Amino acid sequence: MATEKQIAANRRNAKRSTGPRTPKGKAMASKNALKHGLLSREVLLDSEDPEELQDLQRCLRVDLQPLGALENLLVDQIAVSFWRLRRALAVEAGAFDWRVSRAVLLSAVGSKPAIAGRLKTSHL
Repeated sequence: MATEKQIAANRRNAKRSTGPRTPKGKAMASKNALKHGLLSREVLLDSEDPEELQDLQRCLRVDLQPLGALENLLVDQIAVSFWRLRRALAVEAGAFDWRVSRAVLLSAVGSKPAIAGRLKTSHL
């Protein structure tokens, strides 16, 4: 348990911590909690290729031949929705792979109760 002196020191230090100040620092900090990108406000994540998204938009424009601003907005929305759905499917596949791998690992260490118990409660 922290002492009163440690708590006071922590409060003093917290007052000096102002977080990122530059636009670049703020942009980096805004991605601190990003894990899978499913709920990201950004359409394109740093790990994704912008050319792929542009290719998708081009293909949709060729296939759908939108006329006017509204139809162009709808094509953009289709592209964004498809892009996010593709990301969701990849996360789902990864989660399934994770569960299978964990089950295999648990069955392999089943004869060692101490290890199996730690695996069942961990975030592996």
